[in-house]
Amino acid sequence: MGGETGQVNMERLRKLGEYAKELGYTQAQLAIAWVIANKDVSTCIMGFSRPEQFDDNIRALELYYKWNDEIENKCKEILHNEPEPDFDWRNYKPFP
Repeated sequence: MGGETGQVNMERLRKLGEYAKELGYTQAQLAIAWVIANKDVSTCIMGFSRPEQFDDNIRALELYYKWNDEIENKCKEILHNEPEPDFDWRNYKPFP
Protein backbone atom coordinates (compact mmCIF):
# COMPACT_ATOMS: atom_id res chain seq x y z
CA MET A 1 0.00 0.00 0.00
CA GLY A 2 3.03 2.26 -0.14
CA GLY A 3 4.13 4.60 -2.86
CA GLU A 4 2.07 6.35 -5.48
CA THR A 5 -0.20 3.36 -6.15
CA GLY A 6 -1.01 3.05 -2.47
CA GLN A 7 -1.88 6.74 -2.26
CA VAL A 8 -4.16 6.46 -5.30
CA ASN A 9 -5.88 3.42 -3.80
CA MET A 10 -6.33 5.10 -0.43
CA GLU A 11 -7.89 8.15 -2.13
CA ARG A 12 -10.28 5.90 -4.04
CA LEU A 13 -11.26 4.11 -0.84
CA ARG A 14 -11.78 7.44 0.93
CA LYS A 15 -14.09 8.58 -1.89
CA LEU A 16 -15.95 5.28 -1.77
CA GLY A 17 -16.45 5.73 1.98
CA GLU A 18 -17.81 9.23 1.40
CA TYR A 19 -20.19 7.91 -1.23
CA ALA A 20 -21.39 5.18 1.14
CA LYS A 21 -22.11 7.83 3.79
CA GLU A 22 -23.93 9.91 1.18
CA LEU A 23 -26.16 6.88 0.55
CA GLY A 24 -26.68 6.43 4.30
CA TYR A 25 -24.60 3.27 4.67
CA THR A 26 -21.13 2.22 5.79
CA GLN A 27 -18.33 1.41 3.40
CA ALA A 28 -18.55 -2.25 4.46
CA GLN A 29 -22.29 -2.31 3.72
CA LEU A 30 -21.64 -0.81 0.30
CA ALA A 31 -19.01 -3.48 -0.35
CA ILE A 32 -21.34 -6.31 0.63
CA ALA A 33 -24.16 -4.89 -1.52
CA TRP A 34 -21.74 -4.61 -4.46
CA VAL A 35 -20.71 -8.25 -4.05
CA ILE A 36 -24.34 -9.39 -4.07
CA ALA A 37 -25.21 -7.19 -7.06
CA ASN A 38 -22.14 -8.26 -9.06
CA LYS A 39 -23.22 -10.54 -11.89
CA ASP A 40 -19.90 -12.41 -11.72
CA VAL A 41 -20.36 -13.43 -8.07
CA SER A 42 -22.49 -16.47 -7.31
CA THR A 43 -22.33 -16.48 -3.51
CA CYS A 44 -21.79 -13.95 -0.73
CA ILE A 45 -20.95 -15.55 2.59
CA MET A 46 -21.68 -13.18 5.46
CA GLY A 47 -20.81 -13.88 9.04
CA PHE A 48 -20.85 -12.12 12.35
CA SER A 49 -19.47 -12.52 15.84
CA ARG A 50 -21.48 -9.74 17.47
CA PRO A 51 -25.22 -9.00 17.12
CA GLU A 52 -24.57 -5.51 15.71
CA GLN A 53 -22.63 -7.10 12.83
CA PHE A 54 -25.76 -9.06 11.94
CA ASP A 55 -27.64 -5.76 11.80
CA ASP A 56 -24.92 -4.32 9.55
CA ASN A 57 -25.29 -7.28 7.19
CA ILE A 58 -29.06 -6.76 7.05
CA ARG A 59 -28.50 -3.07 6.19
CA ALA A 60 -26.20 -4.22 3.36
CA LEU A 61 -29.05 -6.34 2.02
CA GLU A 62 -31.29 -3.27 2.24
CA LEU A 63 -28.82 -1.37 0.04
CA TYR A 64 -28.66 -4.28 -2.38
CA TYR A 65 -32.43 -4.02 -2.93
CA LYS A 66 -31.93 -0.33 -3.76
CA TRP A 67 -28.99 -1.08 -6.10
CA ASN A 68 -29.37 0.51 -9.53
CA ASP A 69 -27.29 1.67 -12.49
CA GLU A 70 -26.62 5.04 -10.84
CA ILE A 71 -25.02 3.44 -7.77
CA GLU A 72 -23.14 0.92 -9.91
CA ASN A 73 -21.77 3.58 -12.25
CA LYS A 74 -20.74 5.87 -9.39
CA CYS A 75 -18.75 3.03 -7.79
CA LYS A 76 -17.09 2.29 -11.14
CA GLU A 77 -16.30 5.99 -11.58
CA ILE A 78 -14.67 6.17 -8.15
CA LEU A 79 -12.68 2.95 -8.41
CA HIS A 80 -11.49 3.11 -12.04
CA ASN A 81 -10.76 -0.63 -11.92
CA GLU A 82 -13.15 -2.13 -14.44
CA PRO A 83 -11.27 -5.06 -16.02
CA GLU A 84 -10.59 -5.06 -19.73
CA PRO A 85 -11.75 -8.43 -21.03
CA ASP A 86 -9.16 -10.15 -23.18
CA PHE A 87 -10.94 -13.44 -23.73
CA ASP A 88 -14.45 -14.20 -24.95
CA TRP A 89 -15.44 -17.09 -22.71
CA ARG A 90 -18.79 -17.58 -24.43
CA ASN A 91 -17.10 -18.32 -27.74
CA TYR A 92 -13.88 -19.56 -26.15
CA LYS A 93 -11.48 -17.37 -28.13
CA PRO A 94 -9.46 -14.18 -27.54
CA PHE A 95 -11.04 -10.84 -28.36
CA PRO A 96 -9.55 -9.21 -31.46
